[in-house]
Amino acid sequence: MHFMKNLVVLFIAFTASFNLIADEITNTKIFSENNFETDAKRTGLTVTDLKRFNEIMESPSAFFYNRGEKNVYYILAAESDNEADRMRYARLWYEAEEKYNEGLGNALRAYTKASIEKNGRNPKIFDLDAYDNIDVNEVFSSKGGMAKRVKLYIKTKDCVQCVQQFNGLKNRIEDNSLAGVDIFFVDVKTNQKPIVEWAKNQLIPPNLVKSKKITLNFDDGKASKEIPYVQDYFLFN
Repeated sequence: MHFMKNLVVLFIAFTASFNLIADEITNTKIFSENNFETDAKRTGLTVTDLKRFNEIMESPSAFFYNRGEKNVYYILAAESDNEADRMRYARLWYEAEEKYNEGLGNALRAYTKASIEKNGRNPKIFDLDAYDNIDVNEVFSSKGGMAKRVKLYIKTKDCVQCVQQFNGLKNRIEDNSLAGVDIFFVDVKTNQKPIVEWAKNQLIPPNLVKSKKITLNFDDGKASKEIPYVQDYFLFN
């Protein structure tokens, strides 16, 4: 009798849990059929992709996605059964996240400016782009636990000044007056071969690359002055 009573209690609990899951699933549709065309253009997906996403979020699988990441690109990639679509979703995911991070960075820079306006030279968030007319060295001279790095924008060919600028920064890394250099090659968009050749010619110590004290990157389109262009920034230790 006691066993039957426990069984009934378990059945009731299970039914309640299942109903809760069902409610969550039926309330997770993000894309409306009336706006498929608009949402497809906005997200870079197809109408078929959006329909597939809604199907997933109305299925038992939605329970797992409701517990955490609801990113449409991630969910479609996770549920995809072929590599081509999986990579397509992944690329769209990266582009969307890059745009989000850029917007977040702009917001943080605005917040930093507002913080300086209110608190003087004791800002709560540090981002060099926010310090338009401020002596950066003065602002950070008393701040502990921060490491200074440099973004260096250069060309792989026909730029003696680029090499000279890099060598000067490399020397500062080796004497520990600079935490690192992130190199962006403005004349290279996708092909890594010119970057590899340039690095070999400069005899960059492998340990500096392995430790990420020197990083080699494709152009990010953010060099705002003539090349070579140097931009300082700080990282928390």
